[in-house]
Amino acid sequence: MFKNCNLRIIKNIVSVYKNFNNKTNLETQFLFGEKVKIINEKKNWYFCKSQNDDYKGWILKNAVGSLPEPTHKTIKLNTLVFSKPNIKSQTIMHLSYNSLIKVEKSNKEWTSFKLPNNKIGYILTENIVSISKKRKNIIKNIKLFFKVPYLWGGKSFLGIDCSGLIQLILNNQNLKFPRNSKDQMICQNEFLLETENLEKNVLVFWENHVALGVSENKIIHANAFHKCVEIENFESAEKRIKKEVGEILCMKKIIV
Repeated sequence: MFKNCNLRIIKNIVSVYKNFNNKTNLETQFLFGEKVKIINEKKNWYFCKSQNDDYKGWILKNAVGSLPEPTHKTIKLNTLVFSKPNIKSQTIMHLSYNSLIKVEKSNKEWTSFKLPNNKIGYILTENIVSISKKRKNIIKNIKLFFKVPYLWGGKSFLGIDCSGLIQLILNNQNLKFPRNSKDQMICQNEFLLETENLEKNVLVFWENHVALGVSENKIIHANAFHKCVEIENFESAEKRIKKEVGEILCMKKIIV
C-alpha cells in the first residue's frame, strides 16, 4: 500500500466518490498528472487528497501511479494522444483541459511526453503551454466550455459543474482556488477584489452556485437549468436563480 505517499493520476479523467463504491455521489474529478496523497485503502479503492485543492475522496487504485514532475499543461478542451507523431496513428487516450504532462521532446508540430510504465505518447504541440505560463484571457478560455454538458462533480469536456468550471479556468492561470462554490465565495486571495457591479471577469455567487461575467450584461456558467455551460443575459438569469436559491450573496472581480 502507498499510504501517505504522493502519486499522480494516470488516467485521463478520474471520478472521485464520497464512499468506496461508484454508486455513491460523484464528489469531483481528478485529471491526468494531478498529484494526490494516499491516506487509506479499502479493497481496490484508495482514499486520497488532491495536492491541488486538498479535496478528499475515494478513487480506484488503478487510477494512480508514478509520473515525472510535469512541465506543461493542456489548453484545449480535448487533446488526443497518439501512439506515433502521425495523425493517422492509433489514438491511445485523450487529455482534458488543464491536464499535466512531462514533455520529452517537442517540435513545431508534435510533442512527446511520458505515460505510465515509461511509455511515450504524442500530442499536437499547439495543444499545450509551459506549466508556468499564465493565459490572461479568461473569457476566451472559459468559452472553450460553451455547451459542454452539465455534470454534478464534473471537471472535464465530458461534463462539468459551475464551481469546477471556475476552478479549472483559474488553475490554468496558475491561480489556486477551492473546488466548491461555498468555499470559493469566502476565499481570500490577492487576485480577487469585491465589487457590486457586473463586468468582464467578475464572479457572481449565489447559494451553491457561481457564474462569471463576460460583459456588463451577460454571464457564463455551467447550470442544471440549461443542462450545459451557457452564456445568458444576467438579468434573466438573476430573476430565475433568485426564485430557486435567493439573492446574490457577493461578487468578486478576478484581477489578472
